[in-house]
Formats: sequence, C-alpha cells, structure tokens
Amino acid sequence: MQCADSFEREKYNRVSDLTQLSIRDVVDLCPGLPHGTAATLLSYAKKDTDAIRRKEMKYIREAKKHPRSRY
Repeated sequence: MQCADSFEREKYNRVSDLTQLSIRDVVDLCPGLPHGTAATLLSYAKKDTDAIRRKEMKYIREAKKHPRSRY
C-alpha cells in the first residue's frame, strides 16, 4: 500500500508533519491501510522526529560552547 501520493497531495512533505496526525487521519488519507500499520507509521515518524530534534539541540549546544571567530 503506497501512501506517498496522498501525503504529497495534502502537503505532508516532512516526517515531522506526520506527527500531528492521528491514526484515523492516516487511515482516511490512505484508504485500505490497516490501523496497525498507520499506528506503526506514526510511531516511526515520532521516533525519527525526536531523534532529529535531539541532534539539532546537541549541535546548537556545541555551537554555543565553541563559537566561531568573526575575524
């Protein structure tokens, strides 16, 4: 079952966009998609988004500790 076209059509372009959806929303976007698959998809989206945010925060903290010289 391919949902990419539905996600693109509705402008869900980033994995973080999916974290705002409910299981019902995903099933409505992708008719025929089992609830369990929708739940798993949302779980992966949340985990991936959390990992990305943790990496970004780590990068920001490191940049503050070691600012680049302006000269």
